[in-house]
Amino acid sequence: MIDTAVILCGGRGSRMGISKQAKSLCLVNGKPIIWYIIQRLYIAGFKNFILPLGYLGKNIQKHVEQNYQNLNCKFYFEDTGTDSAIGNRLYQIRKFLPKKEAFFLTNGDALFDFNIEDMILAHGEKKLFSTFVTVETIAKYGVFLIDKGATIGFEREALVKNYVVQKDKKSLDGEIYSGMAILNEEAFDIVDLSTCDNFETELYPKLISIHPSTIYRLSGFWYAIDTLKDLKLAGSKYRVSIENLTRKLEHNT
Repeated sequence: MIDTAVILCGGRGSRMGISKQAKSLCLVNGKPIIWYIIQRLYIAGFKNFILPLGYLGKNIQKHVEQNYQNLNCKFYFEDTGTDSAIGNRLYQIRKFLPKKEAFFLTNGDALFDFNIEDMILAHGEKKLFSTFVTVETIAKYGVFLIDKGATIGFEREALVKNYVVQKDKKSLDGEIYSGMAILNEEAFDIVDLSTCDNFETELYPKLISIHPSTIYRLSGFWYAIDTLKDLKLAGSKYRVSIENLTRKLEHNT
């Protein structure tokens, strides 16, 4: 059973226009983003939470230490530097990971509710080294709808399931990465995390080429809060879904 999670919560949140608050502590329906992440993972059986702290990390640590005493789990904090790259943050917290075992990695700026247990079960049954969670997302630009070569419509904020990616003169289906993955601790031996500029683009291609890996298509709710607009939409367009998630987590914990 995978019971260790790493929550990446060191970012500044500059695209949200905030400067005096850690991004993971932004309130959504009266609760910090990180509350949704911890509570949802906890009811899925996670008992160890590793937080690589960065910008205003002391505020995150204070929030966690003051608000989750009722949970039967452990929290591990590491000040990884205000402006450190994600790879370097992971390098610094590797000491907390279970050796040669799998753990769950997630960004600290997304709300989610899906069958986590099913994902973990599939990962174990297939004896995978890594599983990457993919999602549907809202297009940032207007989208023309094409059916059998004919243009049949136009939409903004259309739901996008995947992309067609041009690579080496081939058209390939591209799934949208959620920022969540199950990884084996030994994956961090593949590259030098301490010097990675972008650990995803440097690690993931090599990892996939060496070890058995797959994607897990999320069926449920996922919403990333990356900009101030995203935060506002959480209180309007996605309000009902988030209110339902809030009630579920409050009831189960």
